[in-house]
Amino acid sequence: MINAEIVSHPCSTSLKRYAMYNDTCKKFERNSMFNEAHSASNRFLLFSHLRNTIMIDSSFINRDFSDEGQFSLQILNQNKIENYIYSLDVLLEYLSKECQLSHNIIQRLHAQMNSTGHLIENGILQDIQQWTHLTDQMFHCETKIAIETVNNKKSLFDSESLADLHEEAYYIISYNIDQFGINLISDFQVIERINKDSIHSVLAAIKNEIIWFHSAKKSLPKDLDSCEVVFNSYSSGLFFHEFLGHFLETDHFYRSPLNRGKIWKFSRKLTIFENYRTLESFDDNGDPITKNIPLIRNGEILHLLSSRSDQQHSHNTGNGRRENLKMPVFTRMRSMFVQPGRTSEENHIKTINKGIYIHKIGMGEVNIFTGDFSVEVSQASLIESGKFTAPLEPFHLYLDIRHFFDKEIVFCSNSNEYHSLCGKKGATVKVKYISPSIIIKGLGNAIH
Repeated sequence: MINAEIVSHPCSTSLKRYAMYNDTCKKFERNSMFNEAHSASNRFLLFSHLRNTIMIDSSFINRDFSDEGQFSLQILNQNKIENYIYSLDVLLEYLSKECQLSHNIIQRLHAQMNSTGHLIENGILQDIQQWTHLTDQMFHCETKIAIETVNNKKSLFDSESLADLHEEAYYIISYNIDQFGINLISDFQVIERINKDSIHSVLAAIKNEIIWFHSAKKSLPKDLDSCEVVFNSYSSGLFFHEFLGHFLETDHFYRSPLNRGKIWKFSRKLTIFENYRTLESFDDNGDPITKNIPLIRNGEILHLLSSRSDQQHSHNTGNGRRENLKMPVFTRMRSMFVQPGRTSEENHIKTINKGIYIHKIGMGEVNIFTGDFSVEVSQASLIESGKFTAPLEPFHLYLDIRHFFDKEIVFCSNSNEYHSLCGKKGATVKVKYISPSIIIKGLGNAIH
């Protein structure tokens, strides 16, 4: 018997909910997986996905953009995995009655999955609203900020015990700056924790972006063939993620004609790890995650990223991820680490006669069939005689991965951690990268 506090007896539930439960069982019964669930020792994966959005401007705080959460169940150890998306109560009732999970496991699953997510203090929201009011007055603009809270949980278990629980919570802070009805700036930042310090850091970055937008800028110099290009740690992390990381996902690598008969070899100083220090132990297929994978060591490719869907090509590294419960699982990056060097960024800049320092780049695009990579550089400065002399107009960087093989890269000693969003096949997930600043020579012909 199921505890009434967890799942009510059908007699006391609405006919609609009980009909939904019966419909669930019928759908399971029509599937061959369900029949095996009674005789085989199965593992299960229970997901929850919750998103809430708060809109803020100088005049109001709107909390109306929220959802009630989604829940899904996967039955593992089968040739085919399907999602069953219903309310938590219906899924737990199915697990209890049809799969005969113990009362203790049902109780623990209910407690784990039924939490409401992470709330944002009113004081923080009021600080943001006051900041938008002051910013609008200072720059004669209209500032709108949205904070989206994303909370994902997944629990791996079998009929006897709960094996593991993982919770991922993060915040997407989007901002739009308009002036006289024209959009000036539209971007976002991703943070893992929200408090006064993290919010003040985000707001300071937005203010600096507004100041940068209004600053006088120079056009790109024409003679850039011998210039050095410096990527700060944020830009270099995004650069390696987009430029190399996606190529090393198995579903991309084996579809690309670029790897046929080609030995990929980069700068000997380049070493990249994936799944670096991740706290997750299993991916969104329930498969174990291989941690600290050396993708590239001393310029040579050692491993690729893969998941259950493409493990016929490579060892399954447990990199199956999905955006939400209605999206399929793809092989995705999770946490990239680029090994730093010993060069001081500050000291090296003093030796540059002519160069470009990249502060911020937008989302890049890579073509796995041609090797072409393009990215917009939204913030960059001109370096002359070892000093920053002027901000530059935005420009684009166009590269071919085959032309990158012989580039010598200087890896600096600094290293910083950043969080962002990564899109693939219409699905977006949070990613992390830790990377140092880098200096690359001979990129002049790639700058337009």
